[in-house]
Amino acid sequence: MFTLCIDKVLRAKGIEKPYTWLSKNGINHHTAYKLLHKPTLRVPIQVLHTICEAAWCTPSDLFEWIPDNPIKDIPNHPLQALKPKVVHDLIPDLQKLTPQQLLEIELEIKKRL
Repeated sequence: MFTLCIDKVLRAKGIEKPYTWLSKNGINHHTAYKLLHKPTLRVPIQVLHTICEAAWCTPSDLFEWIPDNPIKDIPNHPLQALKPKVVHDLIPDLQKLTPQQLLEIELEIKKRL
């Protein structure tokens, strides 16, 4: 089964209010609420495009896959890439670093962008 994990992705990016963020980035209030609070059966392509463009991610980042039963959980199946991932909140760790350590991390991040 596929599930949307927009809230999880946005929170991992430091966005504490996903509903507000979605609204500010062009997703209407009704759609934003449904995406975050209700089981979603259909997501318009334009909505996915808008979210991915603003959140700097791909559509596959917004979905998770949990096999319906163990028989369908084939280890080498491409859907394995969509299994839920643990995303850590880095803010508490970053707050413990010295300014020099933060500068080193900032430089490393900029090299990767």
